[in-house]
Amino acid sequence: MIFFSVKRKITIQFQSQKMTFQPPPARGTASPDHPGRIYCCTTADLIGIGRIFEAMSCKDNLQIIPEAKIKSRSDFPVQLGVKNDGEWERNQYYSGLTKIIGEDTLNIKNVNLNEQISGFKNKKNLRIAILNGFGSGIGDTLIGVTAFSRAYELIKESTSPKIEIIYSPEQYTKLTPIFQYVKFVDKFHIAPITLKKLLEFDAIFDTGGLAHRPEFKNKPVVDFLLTIFGLNPDEVQNADKRNKLIQFQPGDDLEKCFRKIRNDAPGKKIILLHPKTSSIFKNIPDKYVVEIIHKLHATGKYTIVSDERLPGTTDLPIIDLSMLAKSFRGLCGVVSQVDGILTADTCVYHIADCFSIPTIAWFTMYDPDIWARYYPTVRGILLGKDEDSGFLNKKPEHNDTNLGKLIKLWEETDIDQALSLLGNLVHQ
Repeated sequence: MIFFSVKRKITIQFQSQKMTFQPPPARGTASPDHPGRIYCCTTADLIGIGRIFEAMSCKDNLQIIPEAKIKSRSDFPVQLGVKNDGEWERNQYYSGLTKIIGEDTLNIKNVNLNEQISGFKNKKNLRIAILNGFGSGIGDTLIGVTAFSRAYELIKESTSPKIEIIYSPEQYTKLTPIFQYVKFVDKFHIAPITLKKLLEFDAIFDTGGLAHRPEFKNKPVVDFLLTIFGLNPDEVQNADKRNKLIQFQPGDDLEKCFRKIRNDAPGKKIILLHPKTSSIFKNIPDKYVVEIIHKLHATGKYTIVSDERLPGTTDLPIIDLSMLAKSFRGLCGVVSQVDGILTADTCVYHIADCFSIPTIAWFTMYDPDIWARYYPTVRGILLGKDEDSGFLNKKPEHNDTNLGKLIKLWEETDIDQALSLLGNLVHQ
């Protein structure tokens, strides 16, 4: 977590939210004695706010407060799970902006959640905040919910917790629809929040800046998060590392649509094709989208559907269901009704695990074993496994060299083998 104050009153538009920051009463100071004028957020939030301040030519009015100064307060909430001290310093270190960092700041020290909550035994209405929630995307949030549900069950054995999530405006808009299918979240707050508001909590989990931890790329994400929440991943059954959506039901219109699709092509399996992502380097290129559609159709075994509009496919044998998949519920509904899925590296394969849908997912930037090890019906295919040929654990720049490398990766990919593997999974 990051703490900051401002030197003068400033109003900004942060993502979708209008925010006003007030300076401490004593000009130019950031005393912890004024918690209503000190603000708390994550590294990502602060970087976003800093850019806005810079664009307004008032970046010098924002000042970071050493977190140790705040956390030393006697009324500061108990920190649960792995301590996240030094989040800003780690960001600076891994961004190459500083060369020196303490080992204690860099390394994760395993903790025991059961021991941490022992002091709260039998306490009613224990207020626990989760700063940054479970991630910035749908996929990592589903995994985070899976991991935290184990922590929640443990906490419930000792006390009656109220779980409240502190999210940026963007996270709130995009991710809160997921939580209608989660039992343990009681309330949401928009970050940054004041220190005064933070001090109202009894305890806090801080998940800000987790992607900067080296362990994030070295072990399955759900195991990493279980560790962050103070649990031993080896003591959690593999079946409990799978995603779930509690009491999910697709809408009547969607079920009616799929009944018609099945009645129009009796005996055929329905395959969802989801090739687009937020990055060109993760997309299935249009050329191969067309190839996949033609090859699936040629078997005579499949009806192909998409949950998004795909350019260049108007005259191809694929059914556009994008109007039914605009919301999180709609997307989950489409996924839940198909027999198999072909997807790029998106949230779709995480949702597929909720419903045990056979899925082939192509990866270019991340190791599928890190993200999907415990999904028994999902098969991840990594393009470019060595450092020179691919983009594993990289953020490639959009230039001709990298685009050429991307084309080569797909040229070397065996589409037929992937379709055969999906066929075997679907017809098991």
